[in-house]
Parts: sequence; structure tokens; C-alpha cells
Amino acid sequence: MQTHGKGLCLPIAAKKKELFLHQICNDPPALPLIAELPLGIAMIDKSYIDRLKAIPIADYLASEGFVPARRIGHQLVYISPLTGEKTPSFFVHPDKNVFNCFSSGHRGDIITLVRELEKLDFKDALTRLGSFSDQRMDLNLPNLHSDTSPDKDDPSQVHDPAQIQILAVKTLSNRVLINYLTSRGISEHLGTKYLQEAYLRVYGKQVFALALPNDKGGYELRNPFYKGCAVAKAPTTIAGRNPGGQVNIFEGFFDFLSALTHYKTDSFKNDSVILSSLWLFEEGYQNGLIEKYSRFNLFLDNDRSGWKKAIEFRKKVYIKRGNKSSVSNHSAVYKHFKDFNEFLLMRKPIMDSVQTQNQ
Repeated sequence: MQTHGKGLCLPIAAKKKELFLHQICNDPPALPLIAELPLGIAMIDKSYIDRLKAIPIADYLASEGFVPARRIGHQLVYISPLTGEKTPSFFVHPDKNVFNCFSSGHRGDIITLVRELEKLDFKDALTRLGSFSDQRMDLNLPNLHSDTSPDKDDPSQVHDPAQIQILAVKTLSNRVLINYLTSRGISEHLGTKYLQEAYLRVYGKQVFALALPNDKGGYELRNPFYKGCAVAKAPTTIAGRNPGGQVNIFEGFFDFLSALTHYKTDSFKNDSVILSSLWLFEEGYQNGLIEKYSRFNLFLDNDRSGWKKAIEFRKKVYIKRGNKSSVSNHSAVYKHFKDFNEFLLMRKPIMDSVQTQNQ
């Protein structure tokens, strides 16, 4: 049993560890902030320090190439930028704008983080944050750190694409976005093959994000914290190397890229359809998805919505074709994980550990 701070413990067993992490996410411990200014710094305007302390930790980490591995409850979870850990244990609470690093024992506000990360004294940390504040380009979109997210079964919950103005779309080369991609277990090669980088104005705020072109000339957008779309919401169809009567159906583009990574290829033999939202199944029905293909390989999320949609799709195929066996649910490949990407991310540390033990 390893302890991390007063009153907290992190059991070794993976299941207990997950329950522990879930508990602290939903009821995070109060994290100490800087209580008073060091001697010699008192002449600095307190309102200036408060403004620097309000800079989102997640934005600062993104500018340094650190992106969250996942989100649990209200918190973002990172591979710690302070240590060489392989399993994410660095928590950021966006609403409180504080961090808690279990692998190093450090916790606090953004000034504390910059001091530890950059090895700076208090005054130099303020200078560093002041420079960052003056030049930073926000990554966050509306509701970036909110507790709610669009309902993937409800089209009315998707952010209005009309509020998103595309400024430029380029070949993927932005290091922050590439670092985000690789943090999700996806190679730069796959990213540049299928994705682009988009620069946009969203509700008056300038942002940039990974962009997947869809079948209506729009884009599915992802940055470290947000899922959205621009121009129009639609599935994305990617032609296979030797398309025939089969199609692979993925819920999101990270699932598609994770499957390519898992199967050690950069393209599939069959066509692939990336829904980007489960309610877009309806659009697929209207566009003759069932009539066009004879066999369907489903790679949907392992959650209630994914299971429900798989059953519903099988019934529709049966009504149209009289053969439910033509629908294969491949979510068993990533059994016990929410989706293909989580399986890819969580499986890698296990494989790394096994390889280390066998050396």
C-alpha cells in the first residue's frame, strides 16, 4: 500500500485504484493555494497575480505539449509533466484551476505548477506566466470545461455549426495537436494521412483543432478538451483498398485511428464509415447504407447507447435483408473498455510493463 498525502491511499490492485481515482474525482481534496507573497514580492499588484492565477492550467499545459490522456468526472488526467510515470496520475480540476500530482506529491495553483515545471522562483514564474498570458492563443471552445457535454443521441445538443467560422484548413503540422494525437496512442503518420488542422473563430474566440473532413463538406473538430463540428454535421466515408460488400462502422475518428493502430495498418480493405455521433445512423439509413453493403462490422462504444444502437441496427438490417447475421459487433475486441481508443491507451502501459519484465 502506497500513500499519497494525508488521508489518501492508492491501492496496488488496478480495480481498487480505479475506484479510488473515481472517488477523488467526484470529491476532490482541497488543494492548498499560495497563501501569501514571499518577501520582496509584496510590491507586485495583487490583482495582477490573481489574473495570472486565473490562467487555465489546461491551456498552459497544452502550450507546453502536455495534453490529457482522459477525463474522469470533473477532472482531466495527464501523464505527469513533473515525473517520468507511464500511468496517468496528474489531475487537473478546471473549475477550481488547481492540480494534484500523485506521482510527485506536488499540488496547488498554476504558479506552483510553473515553479515546479520550469524550476523558477516565484518572481520568475510570474514573469513566465505574464509572457504566456500576453501571447497565448486559447485552445478552449464554448463549454470547454463544463460538466455537461452534448448528448451523442440527441442532435439538438450538438453545438451550432453556424457559430463556427473557418479561417484556414492546413496540412497537419501543429505540434500541440500532434502531441495531443500521440498522447491518444495515434502515430503522426496516421494523423497526417487522415486529419488536417483547422483554425477557426468560434463564438468570437479564435481556436485551432484537429479536423476530419465529412461527407457534406464540413469538419469534425477535436482539440484536447472538446468535440464539435463546422459547416455541417455528417458522417465521413473512407474508401477501402479493395472495397466490396463489407463496411466498418465507427462511432468516432479516434476509434477508427485506434483500430488502424491496433491492427498495424494504415488503411482497411473495406470501406469505413465514421459516424461522429450515433444519431447520424439515421442519415446513413436515408442514404442507403443498408442497401449498399451486405455485411456490417460495428465498432461502437461499450456503453448503453452503443449497445442499444447495435441491437437497433441489427433489427433494421433484418427487416431490410432478412439476415441479422450480416451484422457483427466487434466491441468484444475492446471488452471492459469504453471504446477502442481507451483500450489502446490502457493496453499500452500493460504491454510496456510485460516487455520490461521480459528483458
